Amino acid sequence: MNTKTYFQNNNTAIILSFLAVLSFVYIILFEFILPANGILPKPSILIESIASLYKHYDFLAAYAFTTSIIYVALFTGYYLIKIFRNWALFFTEGFSNIVNLLAINKYFLTISLVFIFHFWFSDNLIGEFILALILVVGNLKIQYFEEFFKVKKEYLDAARSLKISNDKKNSIIWKSIQPRLFSSLNASHFSLWTILIFYEYVNGTNGIGSIFRLSIKYNDFSIVVLLVIIISITLWLSTLLLNIIKEKFFFWEN
Repeated sequence: MNTKTYFQNNNTAIILSFLAVLSFVYIILFEFILPANGILPKPSILIESIASLYKHYDFLAAYAFTTSIIYVALFTGYYLIKIFRNWALFFTEGFSNIVNLLAINKYFLTISLVFIFHFWFSDNLIGEFILALILVVGNLKIQYFEEFFKVKKEYLDAARSLKISNDKKNSIIWKSIQPRLFSSLNASHFSLWTILIFYEYVNGTNGIGSIFRLSIKYNDFSIVVLLVIIISITLWLSTLLLNIIKEKFFFWEN
């Protein structure tokens, strides 16, 4: 086992231990010591709310709706960048300052898109998927441009000295960028969850965001807490899975 894998496994064990302790404290504190409070619901109420989540809020359909859009958009966006990587490389080499312009969308474009798409598509499934795909591709494109200027100079010098074709040179650049690009995909999926749940909340589409909307409307705080727990577990498991994929298929990162 290499050092990186050891620390990843160790971090997982630490997180699981922390969650176990946190759960124990939560059960003892809010079930027995502070049963009537306005901070968090009793654990027993949370357990009872699971049935309500499935029966009254159609959770399985909403969960499948949101997760499908998020993860299909993530991998579709990645493969779109892969397919058009040579065009992106040509564009990057020709317009080296474009990354500064593209970075602007980190500050205001995302929220603007949510409301623009609300007026364009309302609660249409296609609109939410297009929004997710734009966000994924936009983030990966910025990362691609940034990583291009970090490619080791000796790789490019060796390519020039050997007089290899442009296609092979582009392949070398792509292989150098690929691991960090996939890491960026992993890092950005938390923000994608946040944005799409907000979009569903605003639009009332048939996703997890709509359950948040209904539970807040009916003042069902236990459902809100339960959803936060489920989403947190999903994000954690997804991150572990994406890390496994990266270690298996993109293991050559320096």
